[in-house]
Parts: sequence; C-alpha cells; structure tokens
Amino acid sequence: MTNRKFISVILTVSIISAASIASSLSMTASADDNIRGTVYFDSTGPLDGAQRNTYYCYMWGSDGTGSIGEWNTKSLKMNKVEGQEKLYSYDVPKTNSNGDIVNADLVIFSALGKGQTYDTTFSDSCLGDTAYVVEGEILENPVDSAQIAVACAWRNNPQEGAHICITSTGRVQGVGILTTETPESIADAFIQKYNDGMAQGLTGYDNPELVTDEARQNYINQINAIIAGHERPTDPPEQPTDAPTQQEAPSEAPTQAPTQNPTQASTEAQTIATLPTAASASDGTTISHTSEAGGTGSAGTTGTTGGNTQSGKTVDTAESTAAAVLGSVLLAATGVAFIVRKKREV
Repeated sequence: MTNRKFISVILTVSIISAASIASSLSMTASADDNIRGTVYFDSTGPLDGAQRNTYYCYMWGSDGTGSIGEWNTKSLKMNKVEGQEKLYSYDVPKTNSNGDIVNADLVIFSALGKGQTYDTTFSDSCLGDTAYVVEGEILENPVDSAQIAVACAWRNNPQEGAHICITSTGRVQGVGILTTETPESIADAFIQKYNDGMAQGLTGYDNPELVTDEARQNYINQINAIIAGHERPTDPPEQPTDAPTQQEAPSEAPTQAPTQNPTQASTEAQTIATLPTAASASDGTTISHTSEAGGTGSAGTTGTTGGNTQSGKTVDTAESTAAAVLGSVLLAATGVAFIVRKKREV
C-alpha cells in the first residue's frame, strides 16, 4: 500500500510540474508573438528631467479604431536603457489590452511633469530607431494655433516625424504624411474644418482667403514639396536598426515646411502647452496631448505567430515544446513507478 501511495504522489507531482512548465512556455511565446518591435526615445532637450525619470509612449492608428493604451498609464511607460543616460525604450505591442489588433502610425512621447512632443508619424521602418526632440522647433497645434508643442523626428527615418497638417492660420507644417492620407485629402480636411469654424463664428476662423481654390492648390504644392524631400521607402528594412549610440540631436529640423505667411510661435516657451481636453495620468497629474484625433484610433493589421509546418498542418512551436516537456516528465514518472514495483516484487 505504501508503495502505491508513493507512486501516486510521484505521478501527481510530475503532472503538476509538467503542466506548470507547459503553461510558462506558452505564456512566454504568446508575449513574444505580441511584440511588433522596439522604439527608443532620446530625452535630450526640453523634455529632459521628467519627474521620476518617467516617460510614456502613446501610440494610436489614424483610422480611429483605438489606441494601444490609455494616456500615460503603466502599460505605456518606457524603460530606461542600461548604460545610456537619456535613452528610453518601449516594446510596441500588436494589440491593446482588450486583445484588439492596433496598427499604430502616430505617436506622442510625453515626459511626466515636463510636457510632450507634437503628433509624430510612425511606421515599421521606425522599429529599432530612436526618436528625439528637434531643438528649437515649436509647432502650432492644428486645432488652436495659440497652443504649441515641440517637434519630434527619427534619427534614421527622415520621412517620418512631425505629422503634416495645416494650422488654423493657414500654415503648412510637419514632415511626415500617413499612408491613409494624400496632399489633397489634407488640404480638403483643413478647408472643411475652417469653413465649419467660420459658420460657427469661432475665434480665429475669420479669413475666407484661406479656403479659396487658389489657397487649396498652394497647400497641395507645399505638401508635395515636403514629401519630395523625404521619400517614404518602398520596402521596409529586412533587419531594423538597433538603438543607435546616443548622440547630440541636430540643432535644425530635417525639413522646415515652406510657408508664404507663417505664424511663428514663440521659441522661448519652455512649458509645452496642452489642449483643453485633458486625461488623468496614472499618478493623478492632469496631462493632455496635441492629437487632433483625440488620441483614439488604430488600423487593424493582423499579426502573425510563429509556427512549424508539417505535412500541410501548422503546429504552434510553444504548444509543441510544452507537449514534449509534458511527455518527457510523464515518461520519467512511469519509469520510477516501474522500478518501485519491481523492487516490491523482489
């Protein structure tokens, strides 16, 4: 009887251990499969010195279907890169907390207690790249030109950066255009919004010269000139660049959007202005972002998971490994039981 109890205990422990190992392997594989890639942020400049060295990476898609996470919550917190004084990293997930696939193409980097960057375009070519604040470049908020934010660019992707838009003063600014946009769609969206503002009698929406056919063509020409100077690559890189060695950010923006009558916001402002609509940070601090889209949105692109193909059937790598571990442990347990039984028979 004692031997039977002993065998039963061994089998029970073996099964529990195998199940635990299999579960762990499955969870690890699932977490890895959900990572789209890593982006980096160099805090050098006006956003340096965030409270508790806390920086967030807020990402969303341009089609309005959702964001990766809520504004300045724990899931968006960036990690300090070891050995780099001002460099932070963020693993970009493919899905949000609800499991919905998010194809983020816009990002805002925010520094707790210091402010945030202007809406910045993002694509797969930026995975492995480092974003930085363009020293001295202050951009108008596209909704309210009295509001400003610092421009952001990517070290190895000059075609991505501050999102191209037309401000309420008719100024074309930014360098990055989304794949969901065209110069014509940007101009038409501005004209529609400006006409609505004039109809509602909104302050600052009182210049009909900004919405004429001639003005529309001028906006399109300026946007085309910006795009021509920063061609988007036709194919993504086969191997994204790793985080580059930290270096001084260039003092000038990659490209200054041409304007005929630009309204230049003050470059002396040290506090980044925010929109009236605010969201609460995880520590209770009220923070808002400059996104005209309100920070909501994502384009759904289905992610893929790793697997091995055998005889026309796809076998998940993590599940196969877990099954093998379970089988090995059970086989070992059976061997122990057999030895104990033989010993009893002798």
